[in-house]
Amino acid sequence: MNRDSSWFLLSLIVLSLAACSKFEDRLYILKFPELPTVSTYAPENITSHTACLSGSIESTGGSAITESGINIYISGCVVTPGPCQVPGFNEWRFSDNNSIGHFSVFLRDLRPNTTYHYRAFAKNEFGTSFGDMQILVTHEGK
Repeated sequence: MNRDSSWFLLSLIVLSLAACSKFEDRLYILKFPELPTVSTYAPENITSHTACLSGSIESTGGSAITESGINIYISGCVVTPGPCQVPGFNEWRFSDNNSIGHFSVFLRDLRPNTTYHYRAFAKNEFGTSFGDMQILVTHEGK
């Protein structure tokens, strides 16, 4: 259900209740659950062992953001909402941002010449949402 249809449905409910004799002068507000909206950005400052990954919280979904950051998988991991199936690497790196706007996470101890998949995430009381998947390839070690 998109936002426009949610508001339309809410309007119909309120108008129906207003027509009911038991409604009296009370206003009832219904809160429809919405997940945050998140974007994932391209990697920056890539070396053989480090990189800066970032994202943005575009919408809170009408509820406070409790966590945000980057979820990163090593290449070969099956991308699912749950934990990575490749042993040894499924990282959740958290940011300090819990509101609308940009955030970034600096990663250390990456493997040289390795492909990683990552996506930004944000969590509110209704659940966790993810941005689009991006790819990071670290430089060869020297």
